[in-house]
Amino acid sequence: MRILAQLKKSVLPCFVTLTYPDTWEGHSDPEAWKVTLKRFEARFRREYPGASYIWRQEVIDRKSGERIGQLSPHFHLLIFGVSYAKLRSWVPVTWYEVVATGDDHHLEAGTQVSRVKSRRGLMSYASKAVGRVMSGELAKMVQAEGGSAGRWWGIVLRDNFIAWVSEVKEYALSELQAMLALRSFRKKAKIRSRDYSSLFAFIDGAWLLLNLPRLVVPVVVKDRYRVTGRPYVMPFYQFMGCAYG
Repeated sequence: MRILAQLKKSVLPCFVTLTYPDTWEGHSDPEAWKVTLKRFEARFRREYPGASYIWRQEVIDRKSGERIGQLSPHFHLLIFGVSYAKLRSWVPVTWYEVVATGDDHHLEAGTQVSRVKSRRGLMSYASKAVGRVMSGELAKMVQAEGGSAGRWWGIVLRDNFIAWVSEVKEYALSELQAMLALRSFRKKAKIRSRDYSSLFAFIDGAWLLLNLPRLVVPVVVKDRYRVTGRPYVMPFYQFMGCAYG
């Protein structure tokens, strides 16, 4: 999520999902998952050397077919630098050849390619699909049936990915200025005040730059505050904020 928050607003990748057919023999073998993913990556690098993608592995219990109730992996991809039209024709054939089961139904239904229509849609998709955390029970099943599942996400052709990232600006704030900024973040995100040690806020960079002068207005100095009925000294003295345009 932090990586996607750094993308330029004009950048809208394509969503791609890669799944396996029931006839594939590697459903319970994490090493086999990564072999097919690496083969797909190798073909992508040859076909689109100037592009890039973020991949995310997900394991779910099968809801239909011959393997209903059993673990089955699939991959979510966010592909940058390749048009929807090209991916629509290239991805199904490539993934079908990589998995190599000879199942014609897999050629037709083994992949999904769709457009990102908005920045909000990108972040929503990422939080639900790319950023989904596997449940504890499924995690135990993966370990029991297939050992280590290896990495769960990554970036392919990372050097190219930099082209779609916004410029990062850093601001050093005093302790009290940081408190004002955090308070504003909480209000915008509708988060109630509470005793916490850190806060990640994904905020529109234009909004932050517009409101930064108001957020850092000097205030009367205090070095002690009350939380849950007891006084304490604020644990931080500098706040580094990043604004992505």
